[in-house]
Amino acid sequence: MEKMKKLILSLFSVASLAVIPTSQATLIFHEPFDAAGGTTLANLGTPLGGSGSWSDNSSGTGNDGSGQEMTVRANGTTGANSGQTWAGIPSTSAYPNTGGFLEGERRNDNSGSISLSTSVASEFVDGSTIWLSFVAGATLVPGQPDNHHKPNVAIGQGALLDDRAQVAAGEAVGGGVAHNTSGGNPRARYWDDQNTDGVYEDFLGNSLSRISPQQLFVTKFEFGAANDTITTAVFDIESYLGLSESDFDNAPQTTITTVNNLDNASFDTLSFHGSRSSYDEIRLATTFDEAVGLGGAVIPEPSSVLLSFIGLGVLVMRCRR
Repeated sequence: MEKMKKLILSLFSVASLAVIPTSQATLIFHEPFDAAGGTTLANLGTPLGGSGSWSDNSSGTGNDGSGQEMTVRANGTTGANSGQTWAGIPSTSAYPNTGGFLEGERRNDNSGSISLSTSVASEFVDGSTIWLSFVAGATLVPGQPDNHHKPNVAIGQGALLDDRAQVAAGEAVGGGVAHNTSGGNPRARYWDDQNTDGVYEDFLGNSLSRISPQQLFVTKFEFGAANDTITTAVFDIESYLGLSESDFDNAPQTTITTVNNLDNASFDTLSFHGSRSSYDEIRLATTFDEAVGLGGAVIPEPSSVLLSFIGLGVLVMRCRR
């Protein structure tokens, strides 16, 4: 009888463990640009949630940063003769930050893209909410506040195209600065060919204030069966104290709702584009906290209830012997 009591207690203990809710990571893509200074974009390797290598679409020749490949720099430094002054996320900031930053070239065609893993792309279904965040800084030249048509980051059927992120290789959604605003005003954006003429047009939400030398962009994608809503807010990195989703909800926002439902289930590429901009800490997540680097540790997934009880049945049979 005593042996049976112990067995029953063991059964309850293991059964309790078997029904612990599964806790899975919700950070699905992260590019921290954590590489040695001087590493070029195409040689970064594959980030969390990526598939293959980055493609560097920068072009041009000349001095003063007008032809260099996009290159990782250590925080606090800039490239030699690059004509750029943003030195990455300040050391005084509390923003979660790993490694250096990607320094752009001082040209219009300043862009990169990477294919997303199938596990990431499978998250872009109707009814889901996806968060995108990134830090960007203007590649300022003294006396020239270059905030024109940049920065932009998006997920879509392909990369953002042309020298101003004015068109895309397919439908896409993102946050950034419109190609036709010289003031550098952040906006929620999506790209779609509603005229079916082969030229993908971009659609813009209302605008926010001009960006500072470094800014945290946070964009919320709400994918629906009838339409999709994109909402963007921007925050000051230097005064970062640990944001919450309520901070996002209460911040000045730019938002746009698609006229027609986008084929978000086919989105398979993340890209950044826009002239004269540097980037850091690009994240995609299914929660706000993970998107801004505040997510907790991942708890390993426990064994299934079915397998646990199969094992328990075996124990019972052995005890009866």
